[in-house]
Amino acid sequence: MSAAYDYCQWETFEASCKARDQLVVMKSAVYGRMASERCIERNYGYVGCHQDVLHQADMRCSGRRECKLDIPYQPFEVGHPCPRDLTRFLRASFECVKGEINVVFSLDHNYVTLHE
Repeated sequence: MSAAYDYCQWETFEASCKARDQLVVMKSAVYGRMASERCIERNYGYVGCHQDVLHQADMRCSGRRECKLDIPYQPFEVGHPCPRDLTRFLRASFECVKGEINVVFSLDHNYVTLHE
């Protein structure tokens, strides 16, 4: 698993796998205001407002060979506990796993499955 890194506002989270037979699997994704020397210019003391956004990141990135999320990413903003004027950032990690993309289409649903 890769280490979690911080992606500040106006930066882009990029996940990609070098090998053609590997796919991205999101391992962690937290969005908000945590301690970060790189993303925070001025220390306003502990704010500690953040939420787990692994589900949203997983839906966008897992099972693909690559993905990009521009921060701020709108689905992370929905129902967020931080005040609107407080700068937020993403702390995320992913790993590459051997797999393939199988797409099955039906009249009602699209299915994507990951095989290891």
